[in-house]
Amino acid sequence: MTTKLKFNPKKEYIKSDLGHWSYTGVNIDISTCFGFVYLVVNKSKNKFYIGKKQFWTYRKNTHVKTGKAMWRTYNTSSSHVQEDSQNGDELEYHILGVFETRAWCNYTEAYLQMALCSITERDSNKERYWYNNQVAPIRFIPKQDENQELTMHKSLSKAQRILRKWRNKDVCSN
Repeated sequence: MTTKLKFNPKKEYIKSDLGHWSYTGVNIDISTCFGFVYLVVNKSKNKFYIGKKQFWTYRKNTHVKTGKAMWRTYNTSSSHVQEDSQNGDELEYHILGVFETRAWCNYTEAYLQMALCSITERDSNKERYWYNNQVAPIRFIPKQDENQELTMHKSLSKAQRILRKWRNKDVCSN
């Protein structure tokens, strides 16, 4: 049985190649980061999705990096968003925040899903605004880190600005 050797990523700045992603944050070195939280906007249907993606692949149940994840070409894990994309809907992909640890990335995804009412919010016709169908349980408790917490709150503010642009109203008003 062969095991993958530990992967040591070289310094790589996020803005050097974003693929189809939009990102307005600081141009940080992602070689030391875990992943990011994102917002997908379906411009054709005025629907949204909050998700997360990691920058690296890891040996199962470890913190050992084994290679690069294909995040630049990644769209989403949501089959509903993928279906709408394949049907020709126009989508925007926004990186809201970059996180150093799995715990902060996972926690921020759940925090944003709850704060933005992604499970319950509906339009005036009682149709859901969000593709999200669940909020994942938090299995990793983030260590206290003021910078990561600030990034989480900035991610929420960024998401709210993008949503207001598309809906021209405050989130959670229903």
